Amino acid sequence: ASDWFIGNRTLAEHRKATFFVETRVTRGTNVKTELAAYLRETFRSMEALLGPVHAESYIHVHEAEGDAYGYGGLSQDARWVRSST
Repeated sequence: ASDWFIGNRTLAEHRKATFFVETRVTRGTNVKTELAAYLRETFRSMEALLGPVHAESYIHVHEAEGDAYGYGGLSQDARWVRSST
């Protein structure tokens, strides 16, 4: 906390916690209202876990194209095609 600065003050001086969360999803699987709810609830959950959290805490949702993201050797697009037949 003494090595993280926000506005020329250390996090320790702010007396708050902070965090950085990264999440990966397939583009187009969530609408804007769902992503907004995810951001809001993730922030609330981190605050419940860490105590008072500074607003300068970050949640980054990476939206990957379905043909460039997957698991088990299959892209998400391939999984969608497979489930549609």
